[in-house]
Amino acid sequence: MIKRLVLFALMPAWLWVVIVVIGAFGGIFVALAVITASVVSSGASDFHYQCDSAVGPDPSDTATSAVTTAAAPTTRAESLSGTEIPTTNPYAELTFDAGETGVSDWQRACASAMRSAPYQLPALFTPNGGYSAQCARQLALSLLNPSSSTAATGGGSQISDPALAAAGIVYQASAVSSTGRCDPAALSSATSRNAGTTGSSSNAYGSVPGTACPRTDPSAPIALPNTIAAQSVCGQRVDSSAISAGDLVYWGYQNYTPTRVGIAVGDGQVVTYDSLSGRLSEQSMPSGRDVRVKRVLGGS
Repeated sequence: MIKRLVLFALMPAWLWVVIVVIGAFGGIFVALAVITASVVSSGASDFHYQCDSAVGPDPSDTATSAVTTAAAPTTRAESLSGTEIPTTNPYAELTFDAGETGVSDWQRACASAMRSAPYQLPALFTPNGGYSAQCARQLALSLLNPSSSTAATGGGSQISDPALAAAGIVYQASAVSSTGRCDPAALSSATSRNAGTTGSSSNAYGSVPGTACPRTDPSAPIALPNTIAAQSVCGQRVDSSAISAGDLVYWGYQNYTPTRVGIAVGDGQVVTYDSLSGRLSEQSMPSGRDVRVKRVLGGS
């Protein structure tokens, strides 16, 4: 059913005119045409929003705004408490045959991403002021200012893998509600030990690399995949006006996958990889229509 709605939405305008004209010969057919068009239009808009959230902007879009909002649901999500991250996606089984016409590479990439991406609710418009967010900020900044003992062992800012840093920060910050501890020293030490081990089966944070987003348990830390590509489809989309510490910022999309990730630390800043120094650094929030922000940490 979903695939049919998506394909219907891709039909040329003249074909819709023919359908309406034929339906005009009988009132009931006109009503059915109107209802069908409304359902298809709504379904197409939702599918576009899901794709835009998972694989970035549609190359065929001409919008110049920082974030494509035309396809987004009209209602706002004010908050997302705890670990109430949506994980059921009705598009998960959607596939396009190789011979199907009218289907773009962007849509095909989206269909592939839907297999692991959680269904996106309307973008969050409420900042995250919970303890986990505060801890995430402290952890991210600690990687820029390692203690002398950590620096001596190659920890802290020596790490050059932002995806690994993001996974570690989210894992430890999400555990604050149960442990009551936010320990930057432990993060720096663990990050140092695992630098360059993105492809390993696990790391000190308990995060297992893969293509699927974690189905979180309120009593367990959030274990994200350790690659930018796998992480970027996880979590709940956030409006640019509500970016908070701990939110993950993705940009630099190439081939429908982001090449950059940063951890928001507030005040319009993110901690991300600096190619000049080869280390993590604090930089200004990126801007542009290919910036996507996801929240995986719950509120207070």
